[in-house]
Formats: sequence, C-alpha cells, structure tokens
Amino acid sequence: MVLMNPDSSDPLLSLYGSGRDLWADENADEYVRRLRAGWDEAAEPREGQKRPATDSSWDKSHK
Repeated sequence: MVLMNPDSSDPLLSLYGSGRDLWADENADEYVRRLRAGWDEAAEPREGQKRPATDSSWDKSHK
C-alpha cells in the first residue's frame, strides 16, 4: 500500500481517498458483476448487422 502525503502540492493527488465514503457499503465484486450483467445483450448485433468475428476459444471457455 502506498501512502500519499495529504499536504501534496499536486491537485490530483490531493483528491486521493475523497470518494471513499461513497463506496464504503459497496462490494467491488458485486458491483462489477452488476455492470457486466447486460453486456451479452448489449453486444448482440442490431437488425441487419453482422456479428463481428470472435475467437472461438474465448467463446468456448467463457460460457
């Protein structure tokens, strides 16, 4: 873990940890799972569009 100096003159580094309270009750794995839940539906081709070529080894191992 890297500790940041709160007196840093870098404005970006001064924001370190500022949103910590917003995420305190959020489980990171559950959050990512919810974000990814709709990816398959969103990736479906629209009417008249062809599905892009994919690596079949990826498809087989991740279903």
